[in-house]
Amino acid sequence: MFVSRKEELEKIAKTWERAKKEGRLLIMVGPLGSGKNTLLKEFSKITGANILYYRCEEDEEYIPLGTLRRFGLVYFPQLLKRRAEMYTTFSKILSKLQEKTPLIMHFRYINYSDSLSLKFLQYFALKKPKGILLVISYPVKGERRELNEILEKLIMEDYADILIVSNLTEKGVEEYTERQKIKAVTDEIYKVTEGNLSFLELWVKCFKENKIEIKDVNEGFKCVYSALTDRERDLLSIGATMGNLFWITAIEDIMGDVSKELEELEKLQIIHKFSNIYGTQIYQGYVFIQPDFRKYVYSIIDENKRKRYHKVVAKLIEQRKIHVGWERTYELAKHYVMADAPESIPYLKNCIRTSIKEHDYASALHHLDFIERYLNSYNENAARVEMYYHFIKSFQKLGDKDNSMKYINKLENFSILQKAWTYRTTGEFNESINLCKRIRQNAKDEYIQMRTYGIEADCKRRLGLYKQALNIQMKHVKMAEKLKNYYEIATGYKNIGNIKMDMMKYEEAKTYYKKSLDIFKDIKNMRGISAIYNNMGIFYSDTMRKEKALNYYKKSLNIDEQINDYEGMATAYNNIGTIYEALGDFYNALDAYRKSVKYNIIAGNNDGLNYAYGNMASLLMEAGKFRDAMEYVDKELKIAEKNGSVRFIISGNITKARLYQFIGKYAESVTFAKNAIKVGNNYKDYYNPIDAYYYLAKSYYYMGKEEECINYAEKALEMYKNIGIEDRSSHIYSLMSRYKGKEILKEMEKVIKIYSPEDEYEIWMAKIITYAKEGKEHWAYLEKVIESLKKLNRLATLVDFLEEYYKITGYENIKEEIDRIKKNFVYPDSI
Repeated sequence: MFVSRKEELEKIAKTWERAKKEGRLLIMVGPLGSGKNTLLKEFSKITGANILYYRCEEDEEYIPLGTLRRFGLVYFPQLLKRRAEMYTTFSKILSKLQEKTPLIMHFRYINYSDSLSLKFLQYFALKKPKGILLVISYPVKGERRELNEILEKLIMEDYADILIVSNLTEKGVEEYTERQKIKAVTDEIYKVTEGNLSFLELWVKCFKENKIEIKDVNEGFKCVYSALTDRERDLLSIGATMGNLFWITAIEDIMGDVSKELEELEKLQIIHKFSNIYGTQIYQGYVFIQPDFRKYVYSIIDENKRKRYHKVVAKLIEQRKIHVGWERTYELAKHYVMADAPESIPYLKNCIRTSIKEHDYASALHHLDFIERYLNSYNENAARVEMYYHFIKSFQKLGDKDNSMKYINKLENFSILQKAWTYRTTGEFNESINLCKRIRQNAKDEYIQMRTYGIEADCKRRLGLYKQALNIQMKHVKMAEKLKNYYEIATGYKNIGNIKMDMMKYEEAKTYYKKSLDIFKDIKNMRGISAIYNNMGIFYSDTMRKEKALNYYKKSLNIDEQINDYEGMATAYNNIGTIYEALGDFYNALDAYRKSVKYNIIAGNNDGLNYAYGNMASLLMEAGKFRDAMEYVDKELKIAEKNGSVRFIISGNITKARLYQFIGKYAESVTFAKNAIKVGNNYKDYYNPIDAYYYLAKSYYYMGKEEECINYAEKALEMYKNIGIEDRSSHIYSLMSRYKGKEILKEMEKVIKIYSPEDEYEIWMAKIITYAKEGKEHWAYLEKVIESLKKLNRLATLVDFLEEYYKITGYENIKEEIDRIKKNFVYPDSI
């Protein structure tokens, strides 16, 4: 042994003699690589003392009882088969150790140990188990507050001895180099290595094997690493990703047979079999001899490659029995975190629960920090609420009032956020907007702020305030990009596309849908992909490409069926039904709506169910099946009123107003239209009830009340203008033309730029009535309207128009046509 170590050996011997009579703790402190472990091994050789060795790893600091559990599994594998509480584990470990006395138990890098295992030092000192010397060693720069507090107390109360280990003296370096037969200037080597044993060994290795005189440790690691083959480097990279201990079976799954490479790396003293170091067969793996070399290898792995390795390792742990029980949970959490993967969330949650159960709140907070970062990148609401609760409890237990209050406020603001979302889904948009603004004033949490912008933008869009909605939605996307929340980025682009669609900027909408689709595909979010296909269907439907729209709705449906998304399937069938309805395919439309009803019931989606009921009612109404239509609109209203769903209360009343018009009950139609307007006004929602003003105006037209008709029609038209969708107001212009004739027709021609079939027949009906009143030629137009409405199966609208036309002209052939169509109409029993 080196001359410079004689004094240290004598101090260890003195403590060892004391430990034989009553247990003793020895604290060894010195620079990293100063030879603390080598010194203890030399002592065991000299004295023949039995030594049990464990090296704590960096990632064990936040695994409750990680050090003791792993130590127990290595030397006493039967000991921890059943889950044990903290002090039961302590007593069982001591009991087993005393069976092997006298012995030395050495924990290296104790500063990496978890909080609960550190408490074992106090437990050991109090129990003083005869014949056991517990040695803990760590580098000076590796100190931590909790460890220092425990050790200070133990030293002050004379439970422990302390040994300061220094680097080798210049004489020690000279002796070492002579033994290694190195012909070099000792003082120069000493200046470079400062007597650090690990650095000295590395210097000698590089000098002897590569003729390189290294200047620092990293240069030495580079020298060793560069001399390896590509396969040896790949093996070490995957091993370094796993940790200081790596499983060769996992590496073979990735690289195939590596026995040759393992043999060479062992010869080079880079790795060792775990069993060779610990004298146990429990772990069939390898360890890096120098933890710092493992860190070096890991640090030079390309970031993307590193993430890929971590994900591959995590998948292997899931598939194979590489780790079991609590160890498996923590390993999976670690690797998925390092892979920057959302799969880490359930494992992190289990780590947190275990830490809380073991009263290890510092470890809980460590994992909570990771899960909070992921929850800002991924939308996991249930996990977020649980996370906030655990943050609050952990900080409370640690006596940190300020941080505890911080997360209480976050939880409170998150609850208000959910309230804002509820108002948005029930159509109470202004209430939702006000809550979003209030949250942003109080909440500093960027995730919550981001979500408020998304909700507020959607509400503004539904209110028809498109420019405001677009500005707010852009803020949402910007914050999502900052948080790297790719789901919210994609959702934001999708919603911008929706706004652009509402503004009839179709090509711009398509561009944003494409951006959104690309991101959803990258993050493999099938629901998001399905949603974009659905929106593309709406895009093609609105731009009069119905067959292409149908194709996209079916693509959306296909994904929803694959992932068993019943709500998505219901939406797809509903939209498919609208295409068949627009094409005049009554039976396929009805079948699609019925399937939408079925899947909405399975999914428990009342909003979707109301959409389907409303569409079925409209379809049946146009086909003259008024009794069935009444049944479905009543179902829609019943659910809407039960759930307080404002928009469906409004739409249900509008549908009833329209239905009563078709069956000639205009006073009842007025009542339901006014009901819709009243509900809309009560909730300050001036978007949904617009058509209620139109149907109110139309009923007054049939009742012969010109002033009321014009008044409400102009009000409806003004609201369309205010929200920028006057292009869609052909039906209002058509109604107003009954009184204003050519003057309003010219104005309508200027405004209606894109003719959908519905626009076309509204325009031609207006012209026919105007020309018929003036006695002008209109037969070609009349024939075209009749043919078009029959083809589209809009029989109720056709009869409505023909009856108006018959009153003007008195043509008997028109009366006969009306009677032929109405022969198949079915009216409610009470009418």
